[in-house]
Amino acid sequence: MASQAATGIKKLQAEESEAVVFQTVLFYSLAILLVPVAAFIGSKVTLGGILGFETHSCNIWSAVIAVIVLHLMLGLYIYRTFYPAPTKQTKQD
Repeated sequence: MASQAATGIKKLQAEESEAVVFQTVLFYSLAILLVPVAAFIGSKVTLGGILGFETHSCNIWSAVIAVIVLHLMLGLYIYRTFYPAPTKQTKQD
């Protein structure tokens, strides 16, 4: 009976672990997709509208900023993959 309970707990922990991994991958996938696009649009509005850059140079600088932000997001994902966040340890008797 106790071995069945231990097996059930291990299955529950494995499913919980898979859910956490899925949630992490989903978050970083959306961030890798949306944050550089937002950076491109935001820098284009800032450089072109507020600072008055020419259209051609504004597009180039916005693309450069978006690429830099994309690489930062990828770096954060890789860092998170190699160094996962500490988890709470549960005491097992």
